[in-house]
Amino acid sequence: MSRLENLSPIDFEDLCRDIAQVDTGMRFSAFGPGPDKGIDGRHSKGNDATILQSKHYLGSSFSSLLAAARKEVAKVLLIKPKRYLFFTSQSLSPTKKNQLEEVFSSLPVQSGDIWGQEDIEGALRQNPNIEKTHIKLWLSSVGVLERILQSGLEAFTQLTKQDIFEELRVYAPNQSFNEAIDKLESEKVLVVSGPPGVGKTTLAKIVSYHYLKDGWRFNAINSLEDGFTKIMDEEPTIFFFDDFLGRIELDRQSLLQKDTSLAMFVKRVKKSKNVRFILTTRAHIFEEARRVSDHVDDRRFQLSKYLLDVGVYTRKVKSNILFNHLTVSKLSQDHFSSLLEGDWLKKIIDHKNYNPRVISSVSSSCLDDVQPNEYPKYILSALDDPQQIWDKPFKSLEIKHQNFLVTLFFGNQFVQDIKGLEAQYIATHRSVCQFYGQPIKPTDFEDALKSLESGFISISGGNVAFVNPSLRDYLKEYLTNKQLLKILAASSKRWDWGERLWKHLKEVFAENDDQLSEFCIHFKELAESACEVPTYKQVKNKKTILAFKNMTFRSLNDWSYF
Repeated sequence: MSRLENLSPIDFEDLCRDIAQVDTGMRFSAFGPGPDKGIDGRHSKGNDATILQSKHYLGSSFSSLLAAARKEVAKVLLIKPKRYLFFTSQSLSPTKKNQLEEVFSSLPVQSGDIWGQEDIEGALRQNPNIEKTHIKLWLSSVGVLERILQSGLEAFTQLTKQDIFEELRVYAPNQSFNEAIDKLESEKVLVVSGPPGVGKTTLAKIVSYHYLKDGWRFNAINSLEDGFTKIMDEEPTIFFFDDFLGRIELDRQSLLQKDTSLAMFVKRVKKSKNVRFILTTRAHIFEEARRVSDHVDDRRFQLSKYLLDVGVYTRKVKSNILFNHLTVSKLSQDHFSSLLEGDWLKKIIDHKNYNPRVISSVSSSCLDDVQPNEYPKYILSALDDPQQIWDKPFKSLEIKHQNFLVTLFFGNQFVQDIKGLEAQYIATHRSVCQFYGQPIKPTDFEDALKSLESGFISISGGNVAFVNPSLRDYLKEYLTNKQLLKILAASSKRWDWGERLWKHLKEVFAENDDQLSEFCIHFKELAESACEVPTYKQVKNKKTILAFKNMTFRSLNDWSYF
């Protein structure tokens, strides 16, 4: 089996460009997925252009390759390049190369400008550095695969060799891999953290594969005790602890008991030249552990956290993730074609809720009932529905954390100053906990602020915001419980906060005036404060100005409900 088989068409294009750049000494520009007008790479100098085209037709017949090549000729002639390079993953005999040369006879194709599988493999042997930059190539080698299967990693995750191949085919290489390796080498311990669905475990496994290819031993552990029994300085070993705080989150006392062991194990790892330790955890759990545990928060013992955030993915990485998943799916050609029409790809890749977990779902779920012409809308509807991303993580939070996010939801839509948020949170949190019989602590606001950072919220310059717009969308759908909304209305302390809550109530109970009237009584305390709260204030800066803030329900034209 050729190692090229595990490359997606996009991966193959990237490989061909790298080979062409080394072979010709030219730098080739890359283009995103979609109709390419016969171009997968281009080098321009003045009016002269060298065009590169790649065809990843490893599983197709040679006649199919010839037919595809003929279609490219007319498009390339319109460009009028000075030179044309053609790469294919198919094995090419001299006869097949001659046939392709005949097809390209009207194009500026030099001798040796048609590359087949054997030519590509030969270039990789001559330039091993190219292979090192393409993860899927070295992971596909027999020796590395055997080490992976014998290491315990795939036994731990219950994956077969075929599962490894499928996982590799959908993986989209990005800057997080090299950054994680650099940090792990520098600190010897790496915590991969991030919001739900961004690929924390996938990144940790790919990093582990990197060490396995160099002959390291692998150990996936379920407990620190297990790690202590297997650590050996003489034999290079990488330890992998997936979701290491997941179970501890439910039992704070358990964390307090285990943090000393974690500190000891990390110190043990850092003393050894031949040991690395990778851990994964959800971001908010890690922040909560740092708050509760002196050891996790000890600067001398500082765990090197690598925050994986889909927000840093470039458009090219996002498009690669999408196309890699589509490539391994069982979708029809018509489904693919529908995505290339209009601006569907742009809408999907630039969607505010873009998330690899959603992309995986819409390309691997049973899609028998989704017609090709409806497929782009199906993907967008999944991205518009944040429940599958946030429902489980949100509902697993402590009540103080949930109340924080609910309070933030009715704050400013974009950013909320922390001081203003705190006053409303205290009132909301106290009312909700009192109704449901839950204890509260004076430090709940600070605790929630620290624990939720990165996983659910971002903090900058004294302001706080949701880490992803999809979380706000989720809460909008979640906040429909009548009793909870009554508690929130009664706890309103800020007019702007109450105004946004009232707007939400009107959307939820749009067709029921009786329900809205019932809610009004719960705003009584806020309404009574109207006489005490000024409707304008003087703001002094370089120029003294008067800023008028209309902070009554009169601005909503909703007096009729009272």
